[in-house]
Amino acid sequence: MEPGVLRISEIATGSVAATKASILLSVKSETLLFGNAAVSASADLKSVVERIKQIDETLEIETLSVKTENDTGVFGKNTAALYTVQLTVVDFAKLGSVLGACSAGKGVSVTSIKWEYDDEAEKLRLIKEAVKKAKHKAEQMMAVIGYRVVGIRSCSDSYRLPNVGEIVMSKPMPAE
Repeated sequence: MEPGVLRISEIATGSVAATKASILLSVKSETLLFGNAAVSASADLKSVVERIKQIDETLEIETLSVKTENDTGVFGKNTAALYTVQLTVVDFAKLGSVLGACSAGKGVSVTSIKWEYDDEAEKLRLIKEAVKKAKHKAEQMMAVIGYRVVGIRSCSDSYRLPNVGEIVMSKPMPAE
């Protein structure tokens, strides 16, 4: 007798906690410096970094980009800089205080917060759980008609990760 095919699908769900948050800041400064030297040399940016470091010494800080604005020619007297700085927070108990320190800074705005997850172990656990459920369901179904499951011909998995990504901040709309 030719074996038949029985298709079974199962869904397993779980939750994964974030492992870190990356905060992007825009800092406007009257001083123009490049690279990570900007973090310690620009007075405006330095004051923000010092406040943040008092909250969390382990915080990673990296200058991602520098955009210049001037009105008198190349790197003249009236040159201003717009720095994009990334803060990486792993201690979420301090996240609120870090965001508060950022919002209190002169010329500083939080552009976005991106959550990062380490979800590989949870995905593997959920795959195993779904396969066990599917196997049990197939065995129960086949037992009703007097047959048994002799093997698995194919198996596939897919993931859906809801609410994962980035929170983008925008300025409030002006009152009408």
